[in-house]
This record gives sequence, C-alpha cells and structure tokens, in this order.
Amino acid sequence: METLTEFKDIINKVRKEYNQEKNPRIILIDKFIVFCVFILIACIGYSFIMPRAPLNSLLAAVFLAMGEGSLAMSLRLRLTEDEFKGECKTKAFVHFVLASILMCTVALYYMP
Repeated sequence: METLTEFKDIINKVRKEYNQEKNPRIILIDKFIVFCVFILIACIGYSFIMPRAPLNSLLAAVFLAMGEGSLAMSLRLRLTEDEFKGECKTKAFVHFVLASILMCTVALYYMP
C-alpha cells in the first residue's frame, strides 16, 4: 500500500511540474497527440470487432490518425526545441495546417 501512495505522489508531482513549466498551447498540442493515439487504438480495436468492415476505410482512418499524430509531434518539436529557435512559429503552424489538409485529401481517395 505504501508503494501505491508513493506512485500517486510521483504522478502528482510530475503533473504539477508539467503544468507549471509548459505553455498552454504546448499542452493543447500534447492533448491532441494523445487524442490521435486514442483514435488509432479505437480504429484498430474496431477492426478486430468488425472484421467485415471495408478495409479502405480502416486504412484511411489509421493513416489519418498516425499522420495527424506525427504532424502534431513535429509541430511540438518545432515550437519547443532549441535548434528551431530562429524559425518563425507562424511558419511552423502554416506547414502543419497545409500538411494536414494534404493528408486529409489523400485519405479521401481511400474511402469507398
């Protein structure tokens, strides 16, 4: 029982430090990444529950979930890492939006 309370204390300490140090926009991007991972797991889980669902739709959903998560991770890195400090943050966001639009149009071709 003692280890459980220690574990909870560690989790609360990490959460408090994370919320104090980070910009709210970075926290929003992190939550979007977690959402993309959840959607990916839900799509794969659904494919096991309903194996007769169209494979094209599954491929499009998995492609979008993985792609959006990857783009969000890239945006987060470009906003927080030291090697990208000289780059304009607006330019990074525009690249994210344009790549997301391109990925959505590509995924529409998978749909039946």
